[in-house]
Amino acid sequence: MKISVKQAGYTAAAFIFTSALLTKGVYMYLRQDSWVAVILSFLVSLIFVYIYATLNKWFPSKSLIEINEAVFGKIIGKIISAGYLFYFFTLIILNARDISGFVGYILPTTPYVVIMAAFIYTCSWAVRKGAWNIASYGPLIVFVSLFVIMLNGLFLINDIELNRLAPAFTFPPIKYIAGTHLLTALPLCEIFVFFMFVPYLQKADGLGKVLFRGLTVGAAALLFIVIRDIVILGDTLLILSQPTYSVIRLIDVGDILTRVEILYAGILISLMFIKISVLYYATITAAARLVKTSSHDYLIRITGALAVIFGLSVFSAEYEHMDWTNRAAPIYSSFFIMLLPLLTLGTAAIRGLNRKNK
Repeated sequence: MKISVKQAGYTAAAFIFTSALLTKGVYMYLRQDSWVAVILSFLVSLIFVYIYATLNKWFPSKSLIEINEAVFGKIIGKIISAGYLFYFFTLIILNARDISGFVGYILPTTPYVVIMAAFIYTCSWAVRKGAWNIASYGPLIVFVSLFVIMLNGLFLINDIELNRLAPAFTFPPIKYIAGTHLLTALPLCEIFVFFMFVPYLQKADGLGKVLFRGLTVGAAALLFIVIRDIVILGDTLLILSQPTYSVIRLIDVGDILTRVEILYAGILISLMFIKISVLYYATITAAARLVKTSSHDYLIRITGALAVIFGLSVFSAEYEHMDWTNRAAPIYSSFFIMLLPLLTLGTAAIRGLNRKNK
């Protein structure tokens, strides 16, 4: 079955929304001004969404792997595609590590290997069902997540202190650049992975609408969460490992409505299920196209096993993971989701492939 633009758009929003619930990194740069980085990163991401949409218009119905071969030739195209395959796989590892760390924070006696193996196995089941089945959960999960987050904000309205947003615009420009780059490279422009879903879209050239809808909804949710966390937690943002989770733990309505953070945990796990399943599927389809096979089962098993092994060994401690996320990860991701697409677009224009395809 083909995926509608609406389904894919909300799935892209869920993809972004997952990282929106893990906002620790940007607070380390800008504290009360973190909302500025959200707005700036949204505007910058629009530029790259336009680049992605233009590539999709020039090469409708083609996945990223096919575009690389059409633009760069078979040999160089396969090398670049292998790089993307590695990038998608590392995103599986890093996000599996994120969810394992979060569940381990809630259930400290549960071994990481149990959490990660169970989660990867569940995602592998979704990948076997196909792209449409993954995307079909997107709208429901996004609407439920938005409803719960908005409701949590309403319950915490008495704890809001707007003066915690001040003073504004007091950090050096380099801090705003770093915070904007972090949010652009990690949560927002990672939706580039949906290029691997293009062959399954009902509209062959509809990727631009998909990404714009996902980016708008995801960035709006991120902005709401960041502002809410700031006006409720203030400077304590910097000492909490899970700021959003800590905010929701404050909900206590008449000693009746308590322990709402369990609901938040369930939502985050559901969102992570969507994100890792999308990355998993992109990895499998990229590998299948590179080795030219139609059998995905053994690729799913091998990828899942490697994801668990490397996910457990890639970082020896959580602070190493956090340091990688804040410092190295934005630069690493920028090469694949900013520089290479721009290079692909420029090469296609120079070779006149846009005119040939038209």
